[in-house]
Amino acid sequence: MPSMCCVPNCNGNYKKGPRVSIFCFPRDKVLASQWLRAIKRDNFSPTASSRVCELHFTEDDFRREASATDAQTGIRVTAHTEETRSAS
Repeated sequence: MPSMCCVPNCNGNYKKGPRVSIFCFPRDKVLASQWLRAIKRDNFSPTASSRVCELHFTEDDFRREASATDAQTGIRVTAHTEETRSAS
């Protein structure tokens, strides 16, 4: 069973809701605080299993590429991805 969105009144990944990508809360405390303010859920402390689905983000919030640097050559390689990734 996929994880479900913790945003109030969202049915992302529930039986009758859409199948969507989900994201863990950021480890960065400042960014996590911004997420908590944005979801407007009273008395909520995210756990390791808390998730927010893609329906609560804009297109600009996502990266559609991944980059890495080859340790031997120092060449940076960037690949475009099909999978949605959080920009945080």
